[in-house]
Amino acid sequence: MEQNNTLLIFQFLLRIIGVFICYNQAKTLNRNAGSWAIAGFFFPVIAIIWIFCMKRKPYKNNEPTLGLKPFTKYYTENGLIEVETAGEKRVSINGNTAPDGQYKLNRFETIEVFNGKIK
Repeated sequence: MEQNNTLLIFQFLLRIIGVFICYNQAKTLNRNAGSWAIAGFFFPVIAIIWIFCMKRKPYKNNEPTLGLKPFTKYYTENGLIEVETAGEKRVSINGNTAPDGQYKLNRFETIEVFNGKIK
């Protein structure tokens, strides 16, 4: 009876160690750590060998973009004029919304602004 309890304790400890090893290794390989922890509990030896034979998975950035739009900057006598090159074509002067009017960006370009956007 004593030997049977020792074997059960050894098996349970092996399963717990398998969970920790598989979980940590899966996180470093960018794999699903929860699934590997479960596999490490039910099949500790096989899961540990398998996870150490795997390669790192490329990291995917799932964070949403902030919606930043590219601007073209012009240094003029009015100050720094930034013209949004995509989207609503907003115009700002020194960080503030440009008032209505016509602005000369350089020798060849002039823009007309109405409600802070290119008309």
